[in-house]
Amino acid sequence: MRSAAAILPAVCVTLCTVLAGAAGAQPASASPGQYVWVLEPMNCDPGLRPQPGGPYAALVFCENALGAYLAVVRLAPLERTGEGAWNTKQLIWQEEPWASDITSFAWAPDGKRLFVTTADGAGAGGLYELELATRRARQVAPKDSAVTAAKPGPGYVIERLDPDRQVLHYRAIPWNLPSGVSAEDSLLLAPPAAAPAKAPKAKSASKHK
Repeated sequence: MRSAAAILPAVCVTLCTVLAGAAGAQPASASPGQYVWVLEPMNCDPGLRPQPGGPYAALVFCENALGAYLAVVRLAPLERTGEGAWNTKQLIWQEEPWASDITSFAWAPDGKRLFVTTADGAGAGGLYELELATRRARQVAPKDSAVTAAKPGPGYVIERLDPDRQVLHYRAIPWNLPSGVSAEDSLLLAPPAAAPAKAPKAKSASKHK
């Protein structure tokens, strides 16, 4: 089993090869504006999955029985030498625990985040939210405990994303859950709009006798 760190040198070689052929090229299965990708490790299509309307892309590596692996790549030119956590010497982002044995990923409609799910074989079996500008990641599920490759969660798969309602629907791998526990769940991507504050009532003028 290869870790994300062990695969990183291959990322550079593969990325250079891909970009030399055609910058921003899409695999044959891609469709414009595709937000959600579900991967099948034994029938995996490696390559770039561009962010719809954004400067990033997901670079997918297929390792057959070892699963699929992911790196986030900055494709569009930087507006300046350093832009957030990205610079000309850091144009690829790949780290544990979200990069190994991935099952699916989804670009958030706001263009600021990428959600990644991993399996419990060679991965940590969690759902992660990646903040693209800052290169920060946090575990979304399981909600009750942190997971690692040594102590993985049940594993998750993103089912669909509702851009109008700003909801990400996902499920846990059912055979890894205790009996009677629901595998279906969802994540609200944006907080509901706050109700407009009510104007305070005008105080009536006090009468002086």
